[in-house]
Amino acid sequence: MINAFACNFRINGEPNTDIGEANYLNQRIFKRLSYTIEDDKTPISDRPLFLTSSSFSEKAYGKCLTDFKRRLELSNEQHPAHGDLAFLVNVTMSPWPTDSPFLESFVTSFRKISEEEVQHVLACNIEKPDFHGFVMQCHDKIYLVHIPMFNMAAHHWQVIITAELPGEVKELYQKLQKENPDKFYTLANFEPEKLGNLLESTGDVEFCMDDGIPADGAEPLAKFKLPKIEVVVKRSMSYDDLDKKYQDRMAFYLYGSNAEANIDHVLRTSPNAQLSGDRVKLNLEPALSDEQLGKGVVAVLEDVFENSIQPLPQEENEEGTLVVKTDAPGLSLVPDHEHRVSVYNNYDDFLGGTKPIASCDLSLTSKIIADWGMVNMD
Repeated sequence: MINAFACNFRINGEPNTDIGEANYLNQRIFKRLSYTIEDDKTPISDRPLFLTSSSFSEKAYGKCLTDFKRRLELSNEQHPAHGDLAFLVNVTMSPWPTDSPFLESFVTSFRKISEEEVQHVLACNIEKPDFHGFVMQCHDKIYLVHIPMFNMAAHHWQVIITAELPGEVKELYQKLQKENPDKFYTLANFEPEKLGNLLESTGDVEFCMDDGIPADGAEPLAKFKLPKIEVVVKRSMSYDDLDKKYQDRMAFYLYGSNAEANIDHVLRTSPNAQLSGDRVKLNLEPALSDEQLGKGVVAVLEDVFENSIQPLPQEENEEGTLVVKTDAPGLSLVPDHEHRVSVYNNYDDFLGGTKPIASCDLSLTSKIIADWGMVNMD
């Protein structure tokens, strides 16, 4: 007996219509009920049954897939739920596959695991107040880069903001940055808040500054309030707002000023890496104004072919977190390595083939943030 099937879920009684989240649920069920990793530490006995998995392609399955999505309540007339669909397959080798005790055991085991995974997916899909971390960049005008997560509704936003730190906090940050040029510092809200509320804060939210990603219970370097926050970039990373494939060349947001320019990798496909560097060296031709850079433009690395190297090469750092190997061939995001760059007003201009507004050689001046584990965290 061979069955191909897929699962969906409801949020507050309403069927999920995000195909990315349905795929995520089915992939999590598959992970629980398969053995595909050689060093998997979960005992085989914890798997009451085994499944395989594959994907229904829109191109290959056409109307059949459309009807299947409708039966899953993934799609309707207002929301067609475009995209390929992950599905599960079970193969029963028993000569009596419909034998009552066998079938009952099979269904009970599958239902238990599926319901556990649905609870996990629901927790990821309901936006709740939480702690939001920002990587601090620059020395004079401070920029803050949100630490995003593709799979968490509260965090799936790529956000870059600028804010004026209190004088004593800014002096402390500048001193620490000068003493530890290869370290990074973060800012976060002290009490749980929704991200949107933070961005609209007018000085009523307390923030703290930390050395890197702080451990639970770690004492912050400083506590303070931010009276004014300006948004430079704010873009959704939910499935419907992502590109369906990686772009040929790697794109970064470029922002700041001619004196202090920063980059942050454009996150429009999943899985992906947060790659953030501050105070990069560049020689724009023609020159862009500080006003243009302050609003943010898009810099495309002509010699980094993203589609060819994704998923990016990874390794574990000293804390056991997955990070990108920035010195890998074809990537070379290391200090003093020059990349040829084309600059566009925005990402849509790059996608649409619009002529670049400038070009330059760009190189990093210090080690970049190169996270893989957190941004793709389940």
